[in-house]
Amino acid sequence: MKYTWKEIFKQAKRFHKSSYLLNQNEDPDLKIVSWSNGAFALELYFKALNLKLNPKAKIFNHKINEIFKKFSIEIQNNLKDVYKNEINQRPHLAEEIKQIKQILPDFSIDYEYQLEYIEKSFISFRYIYEKNKAVLMFYNEIRNSVITEIKRAI
Repeated sequence: MKYTWKEIFKQAKRFHKSSYLLNQNEDPDLKIVSWSNGAFALELYFKALNLKLNPKAKIFNHKINEIFKKFSIEIQNNLKDVYKNEINQRPHLAEEIKQIKQILPDFSIDYEYQLEYIEKSFISFRYIYEKNKAVLMFYNEIRNSVITEIKRAI
């Protein structure tokens, strides 16, 4: 089936919107579904960028980090730069990281680490009863980095 990056991008926005709306609810069960939708939205944003940069790309992979590694070094650096700029604007970044490290001692703000965790999170949130540890701490920053690059891409 042939589809365009715009169709994938539109679907990513749908999952992001559902994630956002569910996350506004006070029900913790809906927040878990929200996080699953957010992780999936990020996968779709990466696929949209990949297809926009390479219209002949075949996208059968669900591993965001592998999609990321297919980008040129310039694109990778652009994504990381936007991300770094955004996380550095968080007012309580050091305290947030300290709290997360109590649960996930190996936690890192590194972009690629975050992408690996997004992959894990998508499964962990869907099967939350298995008690796997997951976090989407930098969802907005990762999302904004990809959207910025999609807008920047020719």
